[in-house]
Amino acid sequence: MLSLVLCFFVMFLLGV
Repeated sequence: MLSLVLCFFVMFLLGV
């Protein structure tokens, strides 16, 4: 679960 949130956060940072 936590890894999923981390993955989403990283994707968000890359998107920005």
